[in-house]
Amino acid sequence: MPMQTVTSTDGTRIGYERHGNGPPLVLVHGSSGTHESWNPIVPQLSDDFTLIVPDRRGRGYSGDADAYSLDREVADLRAVLDDIDGEATVFGHSFGGLLALAATEEMSFDRLVLY
Repeated sequence: MPMQTVTSTDGTRIGYERHGNGPPLVLVHGSSGTHESWNPIVPQLSDDFTLIVPDRRGRGYSGDADAYSLDREVADLRAVLDDIDGEATVFGHSFGGLLALAATEEMSFDRLVLY
């Protein structure tokens, strides 16, 4: 699957894969993962959803910046969400869940799933 990219507000390139067809479901991985962490469940969900599977900054196909902040990761998620059609459900695992929860202060989602 070819990687797509968006540019976050600080200029960092954020890579993501798109799979399937249906309402958008964004899968946000934890600290030790990449977009590949979701590979076991992508086939199970791609018949019912358009899966958006990003690499968080500093991982996989995404770039990084000199300084880290949760606000930058929230901006990265916003850039991904702005690049897709429709209001998304966001599923965050581990630190990805914390990131998704933090993003609710600035964004609204169709649904939010935290694990």
